[in-house]
Amino acid sequence: MYRDTYLHIDLDLLEENLDFLRKEWGPCEILAVLKANAYGHGAQVMAKALEEEGINHFGVAYLNEALDLRKVTKSDILLLSPSPMDQYQKIVEADLTQSISSYEEGLALIEAGKLLSKKARAEIKLETGFYRYGFPDSDKSIAEIEDLYKRGLDLLGLYSHLRLVGEEENQNQFNRLMDFSRRLSLRGVDLKLHIADSIASLKYPEFRLDRVRLGALIYGMTPTGSNIDSIKPIASLKTRVSGIKELKKGQGLGYNKSWIAQVDSVVGLFPLGYGDGLPRGLSNKGHVIIRGQKAPMIGLMNMDSFVVDLTNIEGVKLGDEALVFGTGQKGDMTLQIIAGFIDTNKNETLAKLQARLPRYYTKGEKSLYLDSFLGEEKGDLFK
Repeated sequence: MYRDTYLHIDLDLLEENLDFLRKEWGPCEILAVLKANAYGHGAQVMAKALEEEGINHFGVAYLNEALDLRKVTKSDILLLSPSPMDQYQKIVEADLTQSISSYEEGLALIEAGKLLSKKARAEIKLETGFYRYGFPDSDKSIAEIEDLYKRGLDLLGLYSHLRLVGEEENQNQFNRLMDFSRRLSLRGVDLKLHIADSIASLKYPEFRLDRVRLGALIYGMTPTGSNIDSIKPIASLKTRVSGIKELKKGQGLGYNKSWIAQVDSVVGLFPLGYGDGLPRGLSNKGHVIIRGQKAPMIGLMNMDSFVVDLTNIEGVKLGDEALVFGTGQKGDMTLQIIAGFIDTNKNETLAKLQARLPRYYTKGEKSLYLDSFLGEEKGDLFK
């Protein structure tokens, strides 16, 4: 390893999480959301791992993400966000499925397909109250979608996105999707339906329909308040002691002397910082687990390092491993704890982890060490 810091992704936990969800849900199809580098977990490796678990439908936000994923998988890839219309030929050529929110997008996809003598694939995004992308819930949209279908656009699905504001509004959005689907069906257009993300798939069983779109749950992150002990985060962040210093009482540490030793102290340095995507807001708030004990983060985090107070922990030496976050079972910070410190959500915390932070995947006795910053990988995980 070129660094003493890495994100460990436990694919045994991924398998356990999926086994639990499938027992709960039955035959409902899973679309795994791999946007933002699979929420920081590494999209290409996660796609391979998920295919081994029988999942072959993926979702990403943008075309560059989809093309990167297409390098390693032949599974279905749905573009959840609009793509530049001058790149539609590339979408058709790569056998991708584009979400469309307008008649014009559909016509452009059809033309791109004609130029390549291939059928373009699309899913219909319906506006039900989120007020972002989507066809309006109107008779005009019904007629336009029917026309696109008759013109030869390969329509595979119809979906919408919940705002998750409250029970009444969630039910209203669901009802609008179902009614729109019924009206399309009367015109001879029958499509697969999906509206439930990770949160809704747990809270509203009736919203699961033909497919669920799972992002956070795939990675073991459960909604706040769900208390599902069977689902566990598959990622943990680990680093090693790279320096040990002694400070006298009254000496200040780092930038702005934001931490001043109240007694003679021992501190440890770690080669991990906000340049790797660890939130700087953890300064003087977070902690690590080292030698089974909590060591508080002290001083302002640097781009490439942070410091902890080791005064009350005996025997720490250079190279000792520390756990920054994980499942919480060892007293470590969870992503929920970190998100609370910096007033954000768990998804953002993970998605910000940078490419220069190596990923280390394990399943059983097999492993893969991936340094995407260098474009290098070592291991036998998929052999």
